[in-house]
Amino acid sequence: MLPIGHYLFLSLALFIIGVLGVVTRRNVIVVLMSIELILNAVNINLVAFSRLYGDVAGQVFALFIIADAAAEAAVDSESSSRFSVTAKRCWRTNGLAEV
Repeated sequence: MLPIGHYLFLSLALFIIGVLGVVTRRNVIVVLMSIELILNAVNINLVAFSRLYGDVAGQVFALFIIADAAAEAAVDSESSSRFSVTAKRCWRTNGLAEV
C-alpha cells in the first residue's frame, strides 16, 4: 500500500491543473473538463483518507460525487449541443453565412 502522501500529491496536482484550466480558459468544454478534474481530485482525497482510517463513509461520498459528475456531464453536453444548434440557426437567418 502506498503512503497517503502519494495520493495527496496526485490529488493536489489534479486540483491545480483543474483550477488553472477554469481560470485561464474561455472554452466551455475545457472549463467543464477542468471542473471534472477538480472533482476527481476530491474523490482521490476522500478515498485515500477513507482507506487510511478504515471508514467506508469517504468511499460512499465519492460514489455520490461520481454520480453527480455523470449527471452534470449529461446536462452540460445537452445544453452545449442546443447552444450550438441555436447559434448555427441564428448565423444562417441573419445573413452572416455569406460574409
